[in-house]
Amino acid sequence: MLLLQTLKSHLNEECAIVYREFSAICGTNVQAATMLSKFVYWSDVVHRTEPQKCGWFYKTAQHLYEELGLTRRGYEKGRNFLISQGLLQYKRGGVHGKMHFCVNFGRLLEMVYAIKGMVAPKNILQTQIDRDNYTIPKFIPLDKWNDYLDVYKDKKGKFPSNKQKSALIKQLARLRGKFDLNVVMERSIVAGWIGFYSPEYQPSQANTYQEQKHIQAVQKEIQEQHRQRESQAPPRSETKKEEARKNVAEMMVQLNKAKKW
Repeated sequence: MLLLQTLKSHLNEECAIVYREFSAICGTNVQAATMLSKFVYWSDVVHRTEPQKCGWFYKTAQHLYEELGLTRRGYEKGRNFLISQGLLQYKRGGVHGKMHFCVNFGRLLEMVYAIKGMVAPKNILQTQIDRDNYTIPKFIPLDKWNDYLDVYKDKKGKFPSNKQKSALIKQLARLRGKFDLNVVMERSIVAGWIGFYSPEYQPSQANTYQEQKHIQAVQKEIQEQHRQRESQAPPRSETKKEEARKNVAEMMVQLNKAKKW
């Protein structure tokens, strides 16, 4: 016992435990099982100490080497496996672009139940995690939802907050059962709308991405043509001035047509 106590005094308090269930899930990929076990530990710490981060934490290559003994090749092998199984998300963030990770606990719990030969409770399978680790209902097409986040950011300059996501989910819940949500979400993505609407919804004015880009392209072309004429044309007679006015009038007609497109 004395020798054990002496030994423990020289050891780090953290012990790299690999859960048996994780070993079964990862098979021969020892790196993945080791990373997953440790990532669950770090996720628990973050959830308790910094809940606003929604489970995201960062670990550098140096951290992974020092804490798990994984080389770059080793942690990339483990990371790629976990991502392929839907167990892990990662992104670069912060000032120095550090690697941030987040465990998909819904998917992990589902696989643990399967390993034990059990059926996961239905309430677990009714939710999924988007790329920001925000929980959304299973009935929402995840790929369309993630695509819509890009559209929202392009229009507003930032991704929707959790409160705004909740409002968007309520809109989809009202439309669910009445319309195909894939169609509903695709229309908002293509049109660049902030929100989701029934297929009968028709905007009263041109506000889609395609319309805006078309109008901008026509305006740019008109401005470029006008600039070239001004820079290249010699002093004009009254007849030429009248022709120029007609050209401008024709271009304005084109612009009005573009706005109605």
